[in-house]
Amino acid sequence: MGSVHGVIRLRPAPAGGVPRARSASVRVEAYVLPSTHRLATEVYNRAAGPLGWLGQQGFYVYRRNRLILAGDWLGPGLRREEKFNLARIAVDIPAETDVDWEVDVRKSSVVPPVALRRHLSRIGSRTREMASDVLRHRGQIAARKHGDPLAFAWKVRRDQELGRISCRINRQHPLVREVLRVNQDDGPT
Repeated sequence: MGSVHGVIRLRPAPAGGVPRARSASVRVEAYVLPSTHRLATEVYNRAAGPLGWLGQQGFYVYRRNRLILAGDWLGPGLRREEKFNLARIAVDIPAETDVDWEVDVRKSSVVPPVALRRHLSRIGSRTREMASDVLRHRGQIAARKHGDPLAFAWKVRRDQELGRISCRINRQHPLVREVLRVNQDDGPT
């Protein structure tokens, strides 16, 4: 699923984290796609899919390696929003659970079993949170961890008695020192 571009694959649900539907296991894998600024324009446009970024987010339900449902949040409480465009969750259901999942005859829609809805909602919420974080933190500048402390080119002095403020050039400022050095090297004009 595009690991070349930095897809974040969330850990699969722990054993017992997603209950079994009757006697069969359901496999759930959550993904957060990379921020759009990490993709080339062509890759970004292709990744949007036929429904666009908003229409592609959500759960992808597979049955026997065949896609049944693409980009849906599977029920109430979770709706499509721009900030969750990078969230994708693959759910692989076994064929013997068609009745539990209310798979229709055309194999084009599903309704999760009641026993799984709370778990799928939890996984969906967590994936949406991480997808939102990826978009929110894009472009933020990390705090400075090294370098010189902030230095001002002016020294400001306040005289409380006279009510005056005086400003002097800070000759220790790196830029001021450089200008003075260059002028000294050039000599008088």
